[in-house]
Amino acid sequence: MSESDQTFISNNTVVGNTKYSVLLQGSAHCDLRDNNLSTGLSIYGDLLQEWSHNVSGNTVGGRPLVYLLGASSTVLDTTGSGQVVVVNCSSVSVSGGDFVGAGVVAAFSRDCTVSDITVTAARFGVYARSSPALRLDNITTADTHVSGIFLLRCPLAKLNSCNVEGSGYDGIVASNCNYLTVSHGLARDSRDIGANMNTCDHLVVGDCQFLSNGGSGLYLYRCDHGLVVSSVVGHNGGHGVVLAMCRYTSVLYDSIERDDLMVQASNPGHWEHVVSDCTVDGLPVLFLYNRSDEVVDATHHGAVLMARCNGVTVTGGTLSGGVQVAFSTDCVLEDMCVSADWAGMHLQSVSSVRVSNVHVQSAGTEGVYAFSLSHVTFEGCSVEDCGGTGLYLGACVDCHLTDTIVRNNSQGVYLDGCWESTVTGCTVSDNRGTGIQLHFTRDCLLKRNRVSSNRGHGLDVGYSSSSNWVYLNVIEDNSPDAYDSSGGTHWDDGEQLGNAWGSYAGPGPYTVDGPAGAVDHFPRPVEPSDIVVPHHDPVEVEAWSNGNVISWVPTSSRPLWYEFLVDSVVVAAGPWSGGTISVTFGGLTHGTHTLTLVAYDANYNWAADTTTVNVTAGLAPLITGPDDLELYEGASCTLVWNASDAAPLRYYVMCNGSVVVAGSWHGGPVVFQSPPLARGTYNFTAVVVDMNGNLASDTVIVVVVPTTGNTTGTTPTSTTGHTDTSGLVALALVTTALAIVVATVLVLYLKRRRAARRPAPLSPHDVFGDILHAGAVEDRQGRQAPDGASDH
Repeated sequence: MSESDQTFISNNTVVGNTKYSVLLQGSAHCDLRDNNLSTGLSIYGDLLQEWSHNVSGNTVGGRPLVYLLGASSTVLDTTGSGQVVVVNCSSVSVSGGDFVGAGVVAAFSRDCTVSDITVTAARFGVYARSSPALRLDNITTADTHVSGIFLLRCPLAKLNSCNVEGSGYDGIVASNCNYLTVSHGLARDSRDIGANMNTCDHLVVGDCQFLSNGGSGLYLYRCDHGLVVSSVVGHNGGHGVVLAMCRYTSVLYDSIERDDLMVQASNPGHWEHVVSDCTVDGLPVLFLYNRSDEVVDATHHGAVLMARCNGVTVTGGTLSGGVQVAFSTDCVLEDMCVSADWAGMHLQSVSSVRVSNVHVQSAGTEGVYAFSLSHVTFEGCSVEDCGGTGLYLGACVDCHLTDTIVRNNSQGVYLDGCWESTVTGCTVSDNRGTGIQLHFTRDCLLKRNRVSSNRGHGLDVGYSSSSNWVYLNVIEDNSPDAYDSSGGTHWDDGEQLGNAWGSYAGPGPYTVDGPAGAVDHFPRPVEPSDIVVPHHDPVEVEAWSNGNVISWVPTSSRPLWYEFLVDSVVVAAGPWSGGTISVTFGGLTHGTHTLTLVAYDANYNWAADTTTVNVTAGLAPLITGPDDLELYEGASCTLVWNASDAAPLRYYVMCNGSVVVAGSWHGGPVVFQSPPLARGTYNFTAVVVDMNGNLASDTVIVVVVPTTGNTTGTTPTSTTGHTDTSGLVALALVTTALAIVVATVLVLYLKRRRAARRPAPLSPHDVFGDILHAGAVEDRQGRQAPDGASDH
């Protein structure tokens, strides 16, 4: 009955229903007498009057329906009852009974207790709303149609030793139940979530088990200041534990088996949690929050979660609980094997991150799910045997997938709303759907990929995509090889290079399937290749040096083209007619970089070799200054230091330990004009810094003496002896003037360290030298580096 007030229902038998025998929804002051109900009485209403009825003489499954209205301080033994409904009661205790088809309902009641009952085959085992301080002890439910326990607006509720199994939807549901405590409970085999907690601040879940549920084990949504402790979560169809839009939650001493811990966040504040002493498949969970400039070894961990990190490198590990990175910059993930029942890797709102040599296998859904990324590179990775898309990139700008294998997933690579990104050198094959799909994607490049044996389209460019370039790919044995509905995709480079097509027999252009009518003007058939690029040993050069030459001797019976890449960026390319390929490179920063040569044959087959180049810091600058001086008071002087370096950057001049002038240094002399000087001794030190943080200094002592009757202010006979006192650099640490510089340059120094992608050891300079190194970066931001690589 819906919104039917004062309705009289009497002497009815209602059987054979699995949902409702009698439903009073939004109805008030009804009269139910002497009815026999198979699934009990159901009441829905937001107001107390919609729960206030005259109920008497009814049975559920042949046993009494107990309806208690307005009682207080009552102990009720319900061992032989068919259903119990408690409305507007206080301090009522309901205990005992095996209920079938209907359970226990509490509404608008306070400080009540339900204990030692079993409920099977009912819609809800226990249903409670607007009932603060409700206590449920030793409740067992099985095969309920909706939920075993459902609580709505029941603050201060306590669930102890409650076992919920086989629910039709979520096992335990609690909404708007602040200070809820769930202890020693079990939620197993629910069709969806084991325990679903919504807006329950100060929630405590302890010593519980959430096992084998169809969805997540434990799902917390907007539950702030919560605690999940000493619980076991495992073998669920979704995530193990989810913290969705929560804040300040502590997850402690929990064991997660064949599941993961997932943070769902719309802003960095939703990562403000404490995760400690938790394990995934017996290995610790690595939780990194607000960390910077460090290298972390994940070899002996089961999962990695990191947020608000800067300059952090995480390396190693076989991670069955997956990897999650959010709201982080300048980080590196490398040398990992990852799997998870859900996404293997989840990246959200990160920038300038490099994912290198990471292998994702058998993830339950996406192998890699990445959303809202900028300047992120995946290189040398693999994604295989995943239940969903191998690699999903959504809303990504300037992201790059290179030299990666994406194989045997539901779908290969999906670019969704991406701009100015690239997929190069990848093998995308044997996926159950499309190999590479572009949707709402523009200004992207697909080049040097092998796309084969996918059951859907090899390449599918959606109608909402535009200005993409596709060439030098090998595309064969797909169904079909390509489909274009965009109308704005270029299937060749516009000059001479197209793609190799398994479905092309020539001659003439190749028409791509789809309404766009797209054409590859320079197609080639797919043919075997004998192209080989031998491996080149690592090399070493000085930072910022130019004119460095590296050579390879590839072989092919049909040579065509080559490309030379520095750190995955093409810096030289040109025709190759066979024999040695030599390229010149330079202008590299201190650290380790990669050099790659890719050689192509006439059918767009390719082979590549990558080696490393160790870029050393190079020599320190050279500086020489004038001899020491003696002046009369009131005179000024001009000091000129001759200085040189291969990569000059910045200079400082100090007087008696205080910085008096600083600026960009372009390799020429450092000139300082002093003001008129009072009598005393002045220590003028010039310091020059290069782009690698090397520095050199030179000191001139100027002694100013009284005029003693001389009114011209001319210089007396100069003293002899020139002093090189680079140790004076340390004096600047205590000067007030330099303190103004330090605040700025230290931040820039940290940025430089992050740009190197992993922290480098400090140079052997003293502390001031290190700060000067930092200051050097300030000028470098707007300067053009020396010439890069070019065709030799």
